[in-house]
Amino acid sequence: MLHPLTTAPQDGWLARRQASAGGFTLLELMVTVAIVAIIGAFAVPSFQTMIQANRTRTVASELMATLNLARSEAARRGQPVSVCRSSNGSSCASSGTGWDSGWIAFVNEDAASEGAAVARDDGELLLQARQDLPARITVRPNSNFTNGITFLRTGLVWGLGTGTFAICANGELNKSQAILVIATRSVLATDSDNNGIPEKGDGSNLQNCESP
Repeated sequence: MLHPLTTAPQDGWLARRQASAGGFTLLELMVTVAIVAIIGAFAVPSFQTMIQANRTRTVASELMATLNLARSEAARRGQPVSVCRSSNGSSCASSGTGWDSGWIAFVNEDAASEGAAVARDDGELLLQARQDLPARITVRPNSNFTNGITFLRTGLVWGLGTGTFAICANGELNKSQAILVIATRSVLATDSDNNGIPEKGDGSNLQNCESP
């Protein structure tokens, strides 16, 4: 006659197994939270820096695209085309030094009489407008282009002809961008020494974000 096999009571073993499978102990949980906090302390600033760098790069690319559009439209139309800072998307701002609120490009029919004091008059064709730039992004030209920049029908820049735009996040040079405007074209400045700061046309690093 066969008898069923019997095993030793396993209540103690099961209790220990269930306890170990039930979750973390308080000490383990505290250690885990501490590790996550340490990782977060390093990761969050890096992530924010990356976001700001991407926004800066985007704004610089958009401004350069507008400048190139203005130059090509001036040559195509045979008329001067200007780009100026604008806070409302329709007229040139008459005060301040920054382009942080945005800019517009338009056919400037009376550019010759305006000189450096770029202004859009009633009836002048608006080609492009850029408003609502990301927060904490600054766009500053050097003194040549404080009020605006005009491209002649030859494709050349009116007046002084060359200049620099600095585009920064939080007023910091690190991961900033610069646009170099020369007589025949506009280009994004390079960072040949990989120090996080773009170089101007003479090869020197951008010195500050307010007056490049």
